[in-house]
Amino acid sequence: MRMQQPPPTFGAIQVYVDSTQAASLAEQHNQRVFDEVARCFVRLVFLQQGTLVDHGSGFWFTRHPDICSAGHLTALTHDSVMAFYADGTSETVTLVASSQDPDLAVFRGQKQPSDFLRAAAVNSGSSVFVVGAPGATAKQPALSRGSVSQAIDVLTVTAHADHGWSGGPCTDIYARLVGVVKGAHPAHGPSGRPIVELTPAQTVQDFLRANHLPLLTS
Repeated sequence: MRMQQPPPTFGAIQVYVDSTQAASLAEQHNQRVFDEVARCFVRLVFLQQGTLVDHGSGFWFTRHPDICSAGHLTALTHDSVMAFYADGTSETVTLVASSQDPDLAVFRGQKQPSDFLRAAAVNSGSSVFVVGAPGATAKQPALSRGSVSQAIDVLTVTAHADHGWSGGPCTDIYARLVGVVKGAHPAHGPSGRPIVELTPAQTVQDFLRANHLPLLTS
């Protein structure tokens, strides 16, 4: 027999919460967020004379065929960049804007986005999701859930994230963009949880505006 939590009382209404059902609903919500973000996710592979140099993450942020990612990825020695999309297609993309500070880049392809991430503000303590490419040949991205720390551009995550996640999106619980992954640090502090540094969505917007590129929408 499953145990139920004591019913909270709101006026004359009693609400019974089954812990197992609550966990199931949370899993379903997480899956919905992942599915929404995954449609916009782009795996980037950097090549030099056809040889893999490294990989990173990116995402669609507009109806235009532009992909947002991390600027430090462009510092790698490479002669081409391949973008791999959620529907299994791929193409060569070109760099149209890049910066090391802020750590942002935009690549352009030919494929029209089937969907794109909209932006939102985020507060300290808010639950967020980070999505990234777990490997250069991974067919699906991976998701990690965490919460925003006191610094608005730092995210505390509860699962592994490595350099392949650089350029990936961080979203709120409604799959709205709040930041772009700069990089991850090992377990840190008394919680022992990794720290993922982000470029905030507002900084992304400023970067896009400065480079005369399509802007984020809310």
